[in-house]
Amino acid sequence: MRHERVRVGVNGVGTFGWSLAAAVGRQPDMELVGIRDVSAQGAVGRASRRGFAIYAAPAATGYPAAPPVPMYSRFSDLLGRVDVVADCAPPGGAARILKRCRLAGVRAVVQAGEPHAVAGHSFLAEVNYASAVGRPATRVVSSDAAAALRTLTALQRAGLMDRASGTLIGRPGRHRKHEQHRAATPVARRAQDLASEVRAVVTDLNVTAVGVETAHARCHLQSWRVELARGATRDDVMEILSSTPRVAVVRMSEGVLAELMSDLGCAEGQSGDVAVWEDLLTVESDEAFYTCQVFDEAIVVCETVDAIRALARVVTDARESIRLTDVSLGARPPFRLSRAAEREARRRRRQFRLLNGPPWSDPQPHTRPVIA
Repeated sequence: MRHERVRVGVNGVGTFGWSLAAAVGRQPDMELVGIRDVSAQGAVGRASRRGFAIYAAPAATGYPAAPPVPMYSRFSDLLGRVDVVADCAPPGGAARILKRCRLAGVRAVVQAGEPHAVAGHSFLAEVNYASAVGRPATRVVSSDAAAALRTLTALQRAGLMDRASGTLIGRPGRHRKHEQHRAATPVARRAQDLASEVRAVVTDLNVTAVGVETAHARCHLQSWRVELARGATRDDVMEILSSTPRVAVVRMSEGVLAELMSDLGCAEGQSGDVAVWEDLLTVESDEAFYTCQVFDEAIVVCETVDAIRALARVVTDARESIRLTDVSLGARPPFRLSRAAEREARRRRRQFRLLNGPPWSDPQPHTRPVIA
C-alpha cells in the first residue's frame, strides 16, 4: 500500500505533547510541521534540538532575540500548513480549536480530557478504526478505557465474555499531582468515566468498575473479573489475549516491566501495549481473573498516531496502521527475551544498580536514569 505523508501539527506541548510530537516524527507516512503553545519560553531550546518549528500564541513571552528554529505567531499560520491537528492542550479548549480547524478545512484529534460530544466520536484503533476514517474529528479514549477495551472486546469477539467487573488503580490526575505522597484513595469518577467511555465505543459491553488513586506516578494497574458466557480453559483465554494487537502477555520472572520494555527497545521503558501477567491469569469454573499494567502516556500516544492516519485516510486498515505505529515506536512482540539477551539484561541491571541505585528511583519522572 502506498502511503502519502500526512502533515501534522501538535497543539500544546506539555509532557504528552512532546511525546506525541516525537512519535509523529518517527512515522514513515507523517511529517511533523510544527508545535504550538501559549508560550515559547522554555520550548525553544528543546524544539531546536529536535528541529521543530514553533507556533506560539500572540501573547506568548520568552521569545529569544535570534530563535534557532522557525517561529510563527498565529495559530492560522499552523492551520495553513497542516492536514491534521493533534490537540494536546489542557481540557476545556477543544471546542474552540475544533471550530477553527473546521473553518480551515483541517481535521483534528482531541484527547480524553474532553467530553465525547465535542468530537462526536471516540476512538480506539483495534475496535472502531474504520468508523473514524475520513471523519473531520475524533477523540482518543483515556488510557484506562483503552486498556479495558483492548482486553475485554477481545474476549467478547471470541464469545467468551458475559460481563466484567474491575478495579482501576492509577496515579492521581494532573490537578491532584501534589497528592501523590498520600495513601490510596477511592475515586468514584474514575470508574464512572471508564463506563461512559466504554459505552461510547462499544455500546453492548457490560462493564462495571471501581477506581482507586495511589501514591505512584509511572503507570496504571487494572484487575478484572470476567464472567464467561461459555466454558473455557486458561489456555483458551491466554490464546485470545496473546493474539490481540497491543496486548502483551508477560511473565513476572522477567523482572520489572519497565526494564523489560527498555531491553526490548521501547522508548523510556514505556510500551503502548497493555501488559497482562501470565502468572496471574486464572480461570475457575465460569470466571476468569487477570491483572494488567498500563503505561498511560505511551498507550495514548500510539492511539493518537493511529487516529491521525484514520482521519487523513492514508491507511484504511486498522491492523496495517497499528503495525506501522508499533514498529516505528519500538514495540517488538513477542515480549520475550532470548536466554542470551536475558543474561545480558541482568548484567546491565546489576551494573546500573551499582552505579545509580534502584531503577526509576528519581522522584521526577522526566529525569529518570536510563539503562546505558
